[in-house]
Order: sequence, then structure tokens, then C-alpha cells
Amino acid sequence: MIPGNTARGRQRVCHVCSGHRWDDPRVFDRACVSLANHGYDVHLIASSLDACDIHVCRGVTVHPLPRAPSRLARLRRSWQVARLAAGLSPNLYHVHEPELLGPITAVAGASPVVWDVHEPYVEKVAIRKWIPRMLKPLVRIAWERRERSLVKRCAAVVTATQWLAPRYYEMHDRVVVVANYPRVPNLSEETTATRDPCSMVFTGLICESRGLLQTIQAMSILAQRGIRLVLELAGIPETKDILPQLFSEVERLGLRDRVVFHGLLPHVDVVNLQHRCGIGLELSFPDAGSKVGFPIKMLEFMLAGLPLVYSDLPTFKYFAGSTNAGIAVEPTSSQQIANAIERLVSHPELARQMGQNGRRAIMERFNWDSQWCELRKLYDELIGPPPTMIEEDKKC
Repeated sequence: MIPGNTARGRQRVCHVCSGHRWDDPRVFDRACVSLANHGYDVHLIASSLDACDIHVCRGVTVHPLPRAPSRLARLRRSWQVARLAAGLSPNLYHVHEPELLGPITAVAGASPVVWDVHEPYVEKVAIRKWIPRMLKPLVRIAWERRERSLVKRCAAVVTATQWLAPRYYEMHDRVVVVANYPRVPNLSEETTATRDPCSMVFTGLICESRGLLQTIQAMSILAQRGIRLVLELAGIPETKDILPQLFSEVERLGLRDRVVFHGLLPHVDVVNLQHRCGIGLELSFPDAGSKVGFPIKMLEFMLAGLPLVYSDLPTFKYFAGSTNAGIAVEPTSSQQIANAIERLVSHPELARQMGQNGRRAIMERFNWDSQWCELRKLYDELIGPPPTMIEEDKKC
């Protein structure tokens, strides 16, 4: 156990973000709230859409940052964020973004640093549109070397999927997979929303590689077959021109009243939207990220009991295919997407069964409870267990 400052005799831990919102499901709802319930004094530094003061939510002390207007602004304030974290004198730092790893390890002193890898950052350099094409090879090499150097100064590496872990096994002797599975809600948190079988939902980053243009074209195909559906979109546009492009196609195909854009919603409203719709869409194109990761929204759709139309990718099939929770398609094929949607709409019992299959898989296998045990054990090893432990943690 490494000594450090405590609050009321409790070990203090600090989760550090700059781009993530403070109510991010993985960072706040799962990791931070679980650690606070376990007995740690948990502080979270993260972005907030609304300017507000330091506050406590569900046992977690939230230090809100103004939302950075650009990635460059995030990079510029990384040392400011690190100094804010250091001012809390935590027993342990938990870093969630690559630009913060260097500054945090520099200010951490004797306190252990945990590097939480959400994505395959080295591989994703190739698809980052904000990086000039001619600089991408240099950026990749620079981050490859930088990360290897910084990881040596970390106490542990946590990866969000089992497919991300192998890269880090050769860098560090303490690598723990804490999969980004959804938390199973209490009965009091369940929504009673009425499901519309002729509506589809997409939540997340709105960009070209999510199959949205193909989905809109599939809706036109289905309209010609006499099947009219509504597409509900919620999330942040990746670029300023993506929404005009999508809605230009919507207008061209005569679907103006069939596509609804909600913008960025609080997580609770996203969950309610998922429960109101009849089909969940996860049509990501193959890229470096999809080879070693999976979108949490796919598992959230399954938890909501939504039958899926999803990309025919190995990591996606590991969850939805192995549990018969939906229909796999080639995400660039509007025809395949249309056929899969028509099958679900035309066979409500099949859709209901697939939705039940997905929900059962989350309740029994792909849920946060099993992953929390791994995170809890890591923290207890690094800084010792808190003075008090809630009863439910003893099952770990």
C-alpha cells in the first residue's frame, strides 16, 4: 500500500479526463460510482456541458471543466488539468485520455497511475480526420514511442476490451481487462416507455462511418415496399457538414418527416429513447477500432431489449451473433440493411425473441458486475481496500 492523503480516513482516488463528459457511462456511472460505493473518496475531473461548481453526485466529487472547443484546446489545457488533479493529492490517479498520460505521470510523485485504454489509439491515427494526412505516419510513430515510455511509469494498465490487452502485455506486467459492459439497472430504474415497432434508433457519434447514409437509403427502399419507419438520431456530429449531408439525402428521398435528430441527450434520456424504439442500429464500417473494440451502445441496445441490425464484424458477432440478438449485415449495403429491417418489422415475434435474447445475455454475461470485481481487486492491490466494504462487494 502506498501512503497518501485521505479524506475521513479513506483513500482518495482521482479519475482524470478532459474530453469525456463527467456523466460518461464508463467513467462516472460504472467506475467512479462503484469505487465510491466501495468506500473510496472518489474525485472526477471531466468536461461539463453546463458551467457549474464542484459538486457531489452519487458519492463522487465532480470537478467540472468547460467543454474544450477543439482538440487543440484540449491539448493546451492538459497540464492545467494535471495540476488540478495534483492539487487534490490523491492516493491514485486513473487517466482516461492519451494527452493527459504524460502530464499526470509527471505530477503524480509516489502515487500510482492507472492508464485506462479505451481505444486502439496507435491504429486509429490513420482514421483521425483532424490529423493532416502527411503527418499521420509521424504522429503514429511519435505516440507509439511516447506511450511505451509512459506506460513504464504506470502502476497498471486497464483495457476496455479483451482484444486491446495483447498490445500491452509486452509493455507491462500488470494489465487488467475491465470490459466496458453496461451496468444492470435496478428495478426502480427501469423505464415503462411504450415501444414503437416501426421506429429505429441510433445513438453516438454521427459520422460517415456509422452507416447512417446507407440506413436512410434503406428507408427509401422500404418505403417503396410499403414499409414506412422513423429513424431517431441522438448524438454529436463529428463534423459540421455531416448533418447537412444526411438531411440533403433525406430531402432528396422524400423522408423529411421520418428522420428525427435529438442532438446530444443526457444518458437517462438516451436510455428512454432506446426503450421507445423497435430496432437498434449499429452499422459501423470496418476500421482499426472495430477490430479490437465494440460500441457500448450495442450492448445498451441489447440491455434495452432491442433487436439489432448490426455490422458483420467479428467483435460485434461475439456479442450479438453468439446470442442471436439481431441480424448481421454488410454495413455499406443499403439493400442488406433494408432486408434485415423488413424481416424484423414483418416478423414481430422474431424481433421480440431476438430482443429478449440480447437482454438475457447482458443480464447473465456481459454486465458491469463481473468487470467491477476486476477493477476493485486492482485498486485494493495498489492502495489497499477502504476501511469499510459494502456487503455486495464480498462476492468478488
